[in-house]
Amino acid sequence: MGLVEERGIITSAYVTLRPQAQLDPGYLNYFLKNMDFRKDFYALGAGVRQSLKFDELRTIKVPLPPLAEQRAIADYLDTETARIDALITKKRRMIELLDERYWRDVLQSIERANATTVPLRRLLIQIVDGPFGSSLTSAHYVDDGARVVRLGNI
Repeated sequence: MGLVEERGIITSAYVTLRPQAQLDPGYLNYFLKNMDFRKDFYALGAGVRQSLKFDELRTIKVPLPPLAEQRAIADYLDTETARIDALITKKRRMIELLDERYWRDVLQSIERANATTVPLRRLLIQIVDGPFGSSLTSAHYVDDGARVVRLGNI
């Protein structure tokens, strides 16, 4: 779902909506995205892919405040969405920096310890393949016996 302001050709898998003059395209875009977020379209679609046709979409009731208010709502949501996106970008960068700092600290701690490196095989009693797979449950594991290290744990 999205708002496209350019003219062009799209695949028949999409339904193109062109609002009349009393309906702001940005407002309609946010209204429909909200319906999608709330999973309201599932009740309308048919088939395995939940495809919708215009005949199903056109029955949707759209709240219709005055056009100026619709534009104000869409502008507000544009501004807030951009602000939230910027905060998410900053938060992701902070997480990257913290991750870099963590691994730098780990490596510095190892270096300060003057630790020698030893192949893992020399530190383990036995390395064997185990019965792994989605059919195993927590009931298959016990606290004693050989330790299991999955690839994802390394």
